[in-house]
Amino acid sequence: MQTAIALWGDADQQSKYLPPFVSDDVPAAALALMESRPLFDPLTPATRAVKSPDGGYVLDGAKALVPRAADAELFVVGARLGDRGPALFVVESGSEGLSVEPEPGIGVRAAATGRLHLSDVRLPASALLGGDPTTAGAGYRDCVALARLGWCALAVGTGQAGARLRL
Repeated sequence: MQTAIALWGDADQQSKYLPPFVSDDVPAAALALMESRPLFDPLTPATRAVKSPDGGYVLDGAKALVPRAADAELFVVGARLGDRGPALFVVESGSEGLSVEPEPGIGVRAAATGRLHLSDVRLPASALLGGDPTTAGAGYRDCVALARLGWCALAVGTGQAGARLRL
């Protein structure tokens, strides 16, 4: 999560969100890209972001298998931004319209996964990671590639743990 802000966040986002990650009390944070639908493709999310009249954004949708969802103070959420394609948004856990429910993943319980529900979650314009809607898609595609590596590592670790238990 902090990697997403460091790589694709603008200077204001980095100065606001990164300092707590190097403090003694590191906040829990999570990346929310996955959705619970058959043949889900993270490059075509159903979760959508709409530009609001005040210049901000309104997010609607649901995210699945979000690691540490119940504990996270900050989320980076993937959503389709109109005809511009997918983009990443920084969403604080106390945002109105955001709710979390447990969603234990078989074999990956240690990730404490949950489902994130976004219902008319209103965000300021500064919540768009990188701040520029015309280039947001490039960061999103890179983020998906890195997230896939993370899920692969989680699957390998789960498999190794299962193999050890059978001995």
